[in-house]
Amino acid sequence: MKTVFEKTFLIIALCCFSIVGKSSNRYIVRHKRLKDGTSIIMLSDEKDGIEACVVPSKGGELSSLRIFFHNQWHELLYRALDYGNIKGWRGKAPLLWPAVGRNYASNTDEKNNKLSYLYHNKYYEIPIHGFARFYTWHVVRIYANHKKSEVILSMDDSQASQDMYPFRFKVYVVYSITNGHYEAAYRIIANKSNKGNMFFSIGNHITFNVPLIKNSQLDHCYFETPLTVQYVQDDKGIPTGKTLQCNFMPKVPITDFKAHKSVSLGGSIKKNPWVKLYDPSGLSITLYQHAQSLPELPFVRFNIWGDTAAGYLSMEPWVGLQNSFNLHKGLIYLRPGQAWKWNLRIDINRI
Repeated sequence: MKTVFEKTFLIIALCCFSIVGKSSNRYIVRHKRLKDGTSIIMLSDEKDGIEACVVPSKGGELSSLRIFFHNQWHELLYRALDYGNIKGWRGKAPLLWPAVGRNYASNTDEKNNKLSYLYHNKYYEIPIHGFARFYTWHVVRIYANHKKSEVILSMDDSQASQDMYPFRFKVYVVYSITNGHYEAAYRIIANKSNKGNMFFSIGNHITFNVPLIKNSQLDHCYFETPLTVQYVQDDKGIPTGKTLQCNFMPKVPITDFKAHKSVSLGGSIKKNPWVKLYDPSGLSITLYQHAQSLPELPFVRFNIWGDTAAGYLSMEPWVGLQNSFNLHKGLIYLRPGQAWKWNLRIDINRI
């Protein structure tokens, strides 16, 4: 049985597929295919010079984010639109759900690097960062008008997902380009048939090229965030319970920011948390997140990781904690039939 929310989206989708590629002169949606046949959906703002590509068959992820700056287009995402045989980190911006980081049910599992958790006297195995990034997402709506260009995707539970995560669910994401910035709005819905509260952590592993503009000076790229608490991890990336005080304001050089081992930042902050990356070309980007509700502390707001010498930095927005399924911390809980929203936004600043 489809919800009213789903029925409305489906009706709109049938009406809107015919207008793909047609809109005002400013906001446009296009279909394209990569050389390997992978279908992508491109959202663009022709006036402010910003373009985002979404790939439903590859975890429904944002796969490219380009901006027009100094009379040419520049790709901001690391390994954008590259789905070949990649060695090392694959880049782009995969959704991390229903878990962030690794989950180890016991010391033995941690020793053997077996990722699992215990729920109602049964052990479930789940990949690092969950499974959403491996699934093909459904296209629900494609739309462009004088205010925005957007695409809505969805993912449902399946027998394969229930073998890892014993809940029924539906996840929506609305990608949009409007007024010169990029937004991703997630909606998590717990099915009414669930027998208990559905729990999860969430994140996005968005990874940027550094420097942002090719041939800029890496030594003059800077990072900034108001978050001041770092959650210490062990060698397996599991929180130890210890914290460190840190300060990334005013901005610090990213070459001084050692993130080969992820730096998990959180703490109390009243406003929506953000991170900002400055490029010496005069370009900067600010990534914001906003959650409908939050777990009790401790939980991570941004997980920073990367290799600036190799040319990339992940500024991962999170609402969650590593090993959350076993620690029972950093989790959002939804009653059967309940929904929860999480929004991301990237502002582009040009000087």
